[in-house]
Amino acid sequence: MSEQLQAQYNAFKSSIQDLTLKIQELKTDSEEHRIVLESLAQTDGERNCKRMIGTVLVDKKVKDVIPALEETLKGLEKAIETLKEDLKSTETRMDQWKKEHNIKVVSS
Repeated sequence: MSEQLQAQYNAFKSSIQDLTLKIQELKTDSEEHRIVLESLAQTDGERNCKRMIGTVLVDKKVKDVIPALEETLKGLEKAIETLKEDLKSTETRMDQWKKEHNIKVVSS
């Protein structure tokens, strides 16, 4: 029984860690997109710029790149919020599970 409880505890901890890391990764991507958008906002819309799409570097006009970056940024922000909700839900489930099984975590 204790091995089963340990496995469940480890699964919760792993899930929480994975969600936290993914949130941090997406926040970094989001910040990079914001910086690029701020830079491009001060640039002439007719000026050429490069944009990486997958593994291909594409020439585009600034005015064409800005809407795509804004849309990507919105998607990143939505994904971050969804992951935050998942994290909170997982933490709540873990707390309920710990109470249900009378689990006390002891730090060494």
